[in-house]
Amino acid sequence: MPSVYLLIPMTRIKFLILVWLVLPFALQAQYSFLPETAWTAEGKTLAGKKEGTWRYFDASKVLRLLINYKSDAYYGQCVSYTPAGVVACEAEFVSGFRNGRYKENYPDGKPQLNTMYMLNELEGEYTAYYPNGNISEKGRYKDSIRTDEWTTYYQDGKRRTNGSYYNGLPDDVWTFYYKNGQVQRREEWDRGLILNVLELNTEQGKKLEAGTLREGNGTIKQYSPEGVLLAERTCTNGVVSGKAFTYTDKGKVKTEVMYVKGKRQGTMKEFDASGNVIGQVQYIDDKEEGASKEFYPSGKVAAQGFYKDGEEDSTWTEYYETGETMSKTSYKKGEPDGKWTQYFVSGQIATQGSYKAGKKDGLWQIFYESGKVYETGNFVNGKKSGTWKTYYDNGKLMSEGSFADGYADGIWKKYHPNGKKESEGRMVGGLETGLWREYTESEVLISEGNYNKGAEDGVWKSFYKNGKVMQEETWQNGKLVSVGELLSASGKPLDKGTFKDGNGTRKQYHQNGKLMSEGEYAAGVQTGTWKFYHDNGKLAGQGAFRSGSRDGLWKFYDIKGRIESEGYYINDEADGLWKYYDAKGKVRQTLSLKEPETR
Repeated sequence: MPSVYLLIPMTRIKFLILVWLVLPFALQAQYSFLPETAWTAEGKTLAGKKEGTWRYFDASKVLRLLINYKSDAYYGQCVSYTPAGVVACEAEFVSGFRNGRYKENYPDGKPQLNTMYMLNELEGEYTAYYPNGNISEKGRYKDSIRTDEWTTYYQDGKRRTNGSYYNGLPDDVWTFYYKNGQVQRREEWDRGLILNVLELNTEQGKKLEAGTLREGNGTIKQYSPEGVLLAERTCTNGVVSGKAFTYTDKGKVKTEVMYVKGKRQGTMKEFDASGNVIGQVQYIDDKEEGASKEFYPSGKVAAQGFYKDGEEDSTWTEYYETGETMSKTSYKKGEPDGKWTQYFVSGQIATQGSYKAGKKDGLWQIFYESGKVYETGNFVNGKKSGTWKTYYDNGKLMSEGSFADGYADGIWKKYHPNGKKESEGRMVGGLETGLWREYTESEVLISEGNYNKGAEDGVWKSFYKNGKVMQEETWQNGKLVSVGELLSASGKPLDKGTFKDGNGTRKQYHQNGKLMSEGEYAAGVQTGTWKFYHDNGKLAGQGAFRSGSRDGLWKFYDIKGRIESEGYYINDEADGLWKYYDAKGKVRQTLSLKEPETR
C-alpha cells in the first residue's frame, strides 16, 4: 500500500494530569440559527424588518432553517434541519434571546440534549443523551451555573457519578462508580473544598488506602481500577498545596508540579519510565505560560511552542526523533489559526491546509510520499463543502462526490485503479440513500441494494461475473435479518455459516470461490472477532466488532500476508496511534489520528 496520510492532523504530546473530582462536562447550545450566505430565503418584511415565519433553503433546495421573527428579532419557535431533513435543533426565543425549551438531536433524529433557557441563561432541568438513547447526564442550572443534584451515567445506563453543586461548586457527598456498579470512591466537599475521602475501592470491591486527608488537611491518593497507585497530592484547608505527583503503573514518577493555594505554579515536568524528562511547561496561577517543550526518551525535542495566558499561541512544531519536522501548526488564543502542514520524514508534505478561528477553512490536500495528491477539497467554516476527490498513486481518480454543510450530498462514485466504476449511489445528509451498486474492474454488476438513511434495508443481491446470483440478503433498518442459499459460480452450495434470524456465524466468498470473510452476528449486527481474506487466501485483516462497530485493536495485511498497518478503533472511528509497516515488517510511519488540541 502506498504511503499516504489521513486527513487527520496529529496531536501534540500532552501532560498527564489526573483530576481528583472528575466532574461532568455539560453540552452547551451548539446552534446559532444563522443562515449560510449561499442559502435562499422565503419570508415577509414589515417596514423593512423581518416579520413572521421565514424559511431558509440550501443549494439543494432542502429546508435548513425555520425562523420566526418579530421586528427583525427571533421570536417564538425556531428549528434547524440537517441536509437529510432531520430536525437538528429546536429553540424558543423572546426578543432575540433563547427563552424556553431548547433541544438538540443527533443526525439520526435521536435526542442529544433537552434543557431550558431564560433570557439566554441555562435555567432549570438539563438532560443530555448518548447516541443509543440512554441519558449521559442529568441535573439543574440556575443562571447558567450548576446547582442541586447532578448525575452522570455510562452508556449502558448505569450511574457514573452522583453529587450536588452549590453555586457551581461541588458540595456535600460525591460518589463515583465503576462500570460494573462498584463504588469507586466517595468524597465529602464543602462548597468547592474537599474535606474527606470517605471510601476508596478497586473495581472488584477491595478497600484501598485513601491517604491521610481529614477535614481538608492531608494527602489524597488515586488508583487504577486494579488498585495501582496513580497519583498523590497534599491538601491544606480543602485545597491542593505543595508538590503533587502522578505515577506509572510500575510506581515510577510520571509528572510532578507544585501547587500553591490550589493552583499550579512553576515548572511542571513529565518523565519516562527511566526518569528522563520528556516534557516541561511553566505555570502561573494554574495557567500555562511561556515556552513549552516535549522530548523523546533520547533527549531530542519532540515538540515545542508557546503558551499565553493558558492557551497555545504562535507556532507549534512537532519533530521526528531523527530531527526532521513532523508538523507545524499556527495557534491564536488556543485555537489553530492559519497554515497547518504535516510532513513525511523525508521532508515531503503529507497534508496541508489552513485554519480560521479553530476551524478548517479553504483548500485542504493530502499527498502520497511521492508528492502526488491523494485527496483534495475545500472546507467552509470547518465543514467540508463542494466537490471532494481522491486519487490513486498513479494519478487516476479513486472517488468523487460533493459535500453540503459538512455532509456528503448527491451522487458519489468510486473507481477501480483502471478507471472503471467500482460503486455508485446517492448520499443525503451524509447518509447513503436509495439504490447503490457495486461493480467489478470490468464494470460488471456484482452487488446492489437499497439504503434508508444510511442503513441497509430490504433485499440485497450479490452476483458473479457471469451474472448468476451468489446470495440474497434481507436487511431491516441496518440489521441483517436473513441470508439465502450461498452458491458458487457453477451453482454448487457453499458453507454460509450458521446464521439464522439475525444470529450465528457467517461466511462470504470472493468471485474465485476463496473465503472473503468470517465472523459472528448477534441481533443482526457484527460482533466479536472477524477475519477478512485476500482472494489468494492470505489474511487481509482482523479485529473485533462491538454492536456492529469496529472496536479495539485491528491489524491489516498486504496480499502476501505481511503486516501493513495496525491501530485502534473506537465506535468505528480510527483513534490514537496507528503504525504503518514496510515490506520487511519495520515501522515506517506512526500516526496519531487526532485533531490539533484546543482549549
